[in-house]
Amino acid sequence: MRLALTFASRRSNGLGLDNAAAHLEDPGLRLLQIVRNAVRLGVATVPANVIPTLKSALDKAGTRYGLDVFPNSRHGFQFPERDVYETHAAEESWSKVVAMWDRNLK
Repeated sequence: MRLALTFASRRSNGLGLDNAAAHLEDPGLRLLQIVRNAVRLGVATVPANVIPTLKSALDKAGTRYGLDVFPNSRHGFQFPERDVYETHAAEESWSKVVAMWDRNLK
């Protein structure tokens, strides 16, 4: 995540932030303040306070973003090699990331 955000000012990002609660205090997430392009977030089930906090940070930074919460999913749901892989949620999330890249990287 830190690497993707480091280069965020140069390109749009498809971030699978599937456990936002674990990253809210991470210095990498604070880099959202410098993101000026689009960010696409696919988030697993997280505590109730996480999504409003994340949206507030993105809004305050002026970041264009798309955010989907996939209920009943767990950290790592987007990766087929993991036991917690969720086919439907992963396919939906990745299709939105690719669509964002198509819109923003041409």
